[in-house]
Amino acid sequence: MSHLFSQGVVSGELMLTDKDFRDKVNEKLSNSYKIDNANTKPNPSDFQVIFGIISSSFKQLEIPFFSKVSLRNAKRRLEIYGYKVSL
Repeated sequence: MSHLFSQGVVSGELMLTDKDFRDKVNEKLSNSYKIDNANTKPNPSDFQVIFGIISSSFKQLEIPFFSKVSLRNAKRRLEIYGYKVSL
């Protein structure tokens, strides 16, 4: 799971700092979701990063301790950039 959380941080960083990344993201998106101007740095507060964890258990989600630490750090870093973050 720590890898998932790290992917969220790296993607958030690249979205803000790398025009080529935004161009490549746009190539994958349908027209209704494309970034209007990939040349311009987006406003991170317009985006929400959602970490989704799927489980077949009916019990409350419980993730390992170090995954919790990794999630907390990823959330903190993304919020520093200005993103909204949810689980």
